[in-house]
Amino acid sequence: MISSIKRILGPYREKLRAWQCAVFDLKRFDKFYSSKYDLDLNQDNLSAWILQDKHRVEKALTLPEPRLNFGEVAITRLIGNLNLLLMRHGTNEEFFFGIGALRAYKEFHENSGVTVPSFFNVGGLERYFSSNDSSRVGTINSSDLKKAHKNHYTKVFKEFCLERYSCRNYKPDLISTEEFEKVMELAIKAPSVCNRQHWKVRVFTGEEKNTVLKFQNGNLGFTENIPHVALIVSDLSAFYKANERNQPFVDGGIFAMNFIYALRAYDISSCALNWCNDVSVDKMFYELDYLNDSETVVLAIAFGYESEKARLAKSPRKNVKEFYCYEEA
Repeated sequence: MISSIKRILGPYREKLRAWQCAVFDLKRFDKFYSSKYDLDLNQDNLSAWILQDKHRVEKALTLPEPRLNFGEVAITRLIGNLNLLLMRHGTNEEFFFGIGALRAYKEFHENSGVTVPSFFNVGGLERYFSSNDSSRVGTINSSDLKKAHKNHYTKVFKEFCLERYSCRNYKPDLISTEEFEKVMELAIKAPSVCNRQHWKVRVFTGEEKNTVLKFQNGNLGFTENIPHVALIVSDLSAFYKANERNQPFVDGGIFAMNFIYALRAYDISSCALNWCNDVSVDKMFYELDYLNDSETVVLAIAFGYESEKARLAKSPRKNVKEFYCYEEA
């Protein structure tokens, strides 16, 4: 009798859980994202707006023929948010990125032999233009990049990709902080919407690692063998429109692959692990301070130095023609 009732109610329970998760995600996105109409932007919101408007300036300057006096809305908003950030929180890295965009905008007009438009009213912000921190923003010529090995890129990258396998047998050795920072220097080159760089890697070892893995359903049989597990997270405060609700996961997925490749570049193996959990696990992780309130998990990644005894699944791929629709014009 009980089993019959469970069988009948089973589909409805799953639908209820789906709705619970959807409502929870909706409330969290609504709580942390910031629209252009919000007047109570916190530091993370301001930094995100500065990054996206900085990128709009930088992107416009890379067009085949940049238009003079472009970007009135973005420039005006960038100036306003930089002043707000400076007044409320002082300077930070994002502040100088925004300053660099304004400086690049001014230099573009000066090099074109025209004065900046009237809306370019930077006021006291101009005193920061000479900062070395702002010089990281702008454009470079493609020819200035080091392409000494460009004739070998295809061969090397092909071998690199084909030799990457998921590993489930690791040495107990931990990755040093110095080595991990080298990995991250490569990983953060991943693209993100408006270059907002909202992803973060939260790494766990020891008992905390085991706690995290209890709520991941793909590590059975090698849990204790994993030296590190990382949660790839996105910060919801980096977003400003309802139609960006899926972008945390899109950008997070792109970053995760770059992180996996960066690990491999330093001879560190990894295994991508799904993160299919419901509301209760999310709430628990916020309570444990494993996550900041505004962060959402994209996936988990186990990583470490590969054991000499490791065996790797061949994991054959389907025929490549099944993955694209492309016809030459």
